[in-house]
Amino acid sequence: MHFQFWGDVLQHFEYYIGKFPAMKLQARLLCLGLIPTLVIACLIGSTVWVVNSQRFDGQNINLAGRQRMLTQKMFKELMIGLQNTKYGKADESTFKPTQMTMNVFDMTLTALRDGGKAPKQFIINDKTTYAQCPPANGKVLDQLNEVTTLWQNARKTMDGLISGQVSADSDTIKQALAQNMTLLKNMNAAVGLMQQAAESKTNMLMIVQMVGLVIGLICVFMTFWVSISLNRLLKQTVTTLTARSSEVTQAAQQISQTSQALASGATEQAASIEQITATLHELTSRNVRNSDDLRQSRSHSQQTLTDVEDGNQAIGRLSQAMHQIKSSADETAGIIKTIEEIAFRTNLLALNAAVEAARAGEAGKGFAVVADEVRSLAHRSSEAAKSTSNLIVEAVHNAESGVQINEEVVASLSKLKDSANQVSQITERVASTDEDQKEAMSQVAKAIEQLNQLAQQNAANSEEEAAVSETLSTQARDVDAVVCRLKSLVGESHQSAA
Repeated sequence: MHFQFWGDVLQHFEYYIGKFPAMKLQARLLCLGLIPTLVIACLIGSTVWVVNSQRFDGQNINLAGRQRMLTQKMFKELMIGLQNTKYGKADESTFKPTQMTMNVFDMTLTALRDGGKAPKQFIINDKTTYAQCPPANGKVLDQLNEVTTLWQNARKTMDGLISGQVSADSDTIKQALAQNMTLLKNMNAAVGLMQQAAESKTNMLMIVQMVGLVIGLICVFMTFWVSISLNRLLKQTVTTLTARSSEVTQAAQQISQTSQALASGATEQAASIEQITATLHELTSRNVRNSDDLRQSRSHSQQTLTDVEDGNQAIGRLSQAMHQIKSSADETAGIIKTIEEIAFRTNLLALNAAVEAARAGEAGKGFAVVADEVRSLAHRSSEAAKSTSNLIVEAVHNAESGVQINEEVVASLSKLKDSANQVSQITERVASTDEDQKEAMSQVAKAIEQLNQLAQQNAANSEEEAAVSETLSTQARDVDAVVCRLKSLVGESHQSAA
């Protein structure tokens, strides 16, 4: 069973040895540390187990060897007791030594077979000391079971001889002797089996130690092999790391310079954009004021159009009134002419009346006075009519001039209205253009603000990139230091990367 166990161990060991080259470095190093530890643990465990199991082998072999002597002793004591009984010398203590020896043999056999206490002396009393025996197994147990069967038969015969239930004739004595010899022979075989079991344990210990030695040598070889492989791998890694460290350092320096230049340019760009933004805000503010002025101008233009329209309507009404005044003046002139004609005729009539009064003489004096007054009134009426006619003519002339001037004013107001309409339309277009311009400037301001944010973000990113490149340079120097230590480890000189 033990040989099969170690054979399985060797098979598994060979399997993992075949897998060893495909393992990772960490697994190899772990195996190199774990396998010797397991081998040492197995060696120690096997040695402890073998030594512990051998602890009782010498004792059991001695007890089993004593059993052979006890078989002879109890038979001799039985023969002496039977001889004394035959010659009448027997008493109560005649067979006590025989029974004591039989009890010691029986107790020792039970302890050897089932495990337990076996007396170390040939007697059992209060002063007897005992040896602790482990239970038997395997072939030794089978042999002890056979010895137990033989012992039970032999003891039955001896108990019969001691008690007198069996006659002590020669046949019985021969039977007891034959049983004793068979018991001795089988007990001797049990001792041989115990010795073989002890020797097999010793052989097992030697095999375990040899296997451990072989595995230890293999581990030493594997350690040497892994050391060479690891050294070669470390050299290759150091070479690669040296080249990559130099490249990373140069790249980090270039990135740092580029990032610093970008950061400087981004800062200047951000400052320029801020100036543009301030100027654009000022233009936007002015545009807002212009928009307010345009709205006021548009409002005034609309009010001017309204006032011109109202003035035009008032001039129209004035023109109508002037025409009505002219018509009334014409009618009045006609009436004045009629009055002049009446005055002229009245004057003629007064002249005629004066002539007639003169003809009438004294009788016509009163009528002449009346005629003279009438003529005087007619004359004043004619003068007044002429004055009124002149005034009316002048008023008509003035009315005609007023109508003409009114028409000119109407024409001027019409032109003013057209100009005001054009100004209003131009103002509307300018206001619409100003609104579009304000919207465009607002969009431009937003775009400039976004550009400003992007410029600031670019500046921040450039600064971060510069910091990252500086960190990368530091890490490259750290890698270079690690490479230096690795080269020292593999026994190569090191030159720091530029």
